[in-house]
Amino acid sequence: MTAPTTPFDIVEIADEAAKLLKIPSDDPEIADRIVPIAEAITDLITAHLVTVDDPVPAAVNQAAINATVELARRKDAPFGLTGAWGADGLAMRVDRDALSPVLTLLQPYRRGFGCG
Repeated sequence: MTAPTTPFDIVEIADEAAKLLKIPSDDPEIADRIVPIAEAITDLITAHLVTVDDPVPAAVNQAAINATVELARRKDAPFGLTGAWGADGLAMRVDRDALSPVLTLLQPYRRGFGCG
């Protein structure tokens, strides 16, 4: 069985996410943790969009980077609390859906029933 091919450049997504996370480029955490997160996020995006064009649109690639950063930061959110506070004074919770923060970026590229 061969691994499925993806139009995403996983290494590029992981590198860009590592820059945003301020992880040095020679840190083994990138290969050990960020690359697998990027692979999982791109799989979720592919499933959400039904198909992904090759080359990947810039907005979809940016969504993958943003979601990778978001998922990597979850380890710093004990009990699902981000440490940030909302306008109502309550602690902000981490979304259960990893793609929730980037759904607006992905929506124009979604294909499927009733989506064009």
